Amino acid sequence: MQWATQTTSSTNQGFMVIGPSAPAARYIAPPDLAERESAAGDALYQTGQFDAAQRRYAAANRLQPNNAQYHWRLGFCAGALGDLDAAGEHLHTAVKLDPELAPARATLTEWYLMKGMVDKALQSSLKSIELAPNNTGILASRALTLEAAGDVDGAWQLVQRIVTLQTVPPSIGVLFGRMAPRHGEQERALALVNGMLVRGGLNPMDQSNLHLTAATLLERIGRYDD
Repeated sequence: MQWATQTTSSTNQGFMVIGPSAPAARYIAPPDLAERESAAGDALYQTGQFDAAQRRYAAANRLQPNNAQYHWRLGFCAGALGDLDAAGEHLHTAVKLDPELAPARATLTEWYLMKGMVDKALQSSLKSIELAPNNTGILASRALTLEAAGDVDGAWQLVQRIVTLQTVPPSIGVLFGRMAPRHGEQERALALVNGMLVRGGLNPMDQSNLHLTAATLLERIGRYDD
């Protein structure tokens, strides 16, 4: 976004170069500054620095307030910080600005689940699947929604499909671990969860959830020495 100004010329760094008699100029942000702020926020989010990530996403959003991507990022970051009201506001705005932004719809689905709005979560996840039927994150969101709605068989079938894919979201490792004892799949679930933990690259929240899942599976299996 560019601020209104009167100037004689500009540099490629975003600052105006003005002559002695020219009116005072305002700062013009470089065209890619919002994108750089958002990328910095992504890096901080992945290391669990949610407060710092939120500040970067907010900076990107101030530069481009009608960018659905930045509202989506502010939404999932607010959710990680436990501010569900702010999360819902940003996620609804993201979907309004770009109705076909499937990841935003998937995150909104999870927000509905957190708020206990299961019917709306089902509708939202179905729309996400229609927009991006092969996106593993969106498939994972759908599986979590089906479980919450009581369709454990539908959720299990979808989990079985997701765990065969090259990239499996941590949330599916947790869900697989939770559902595995009912199907006698504890060993397989434990191998998946341990593999995720060994590979690393997890944010602290996912890492903690996976460690708890592994411990629960070990207790179920009876391998207390692992």
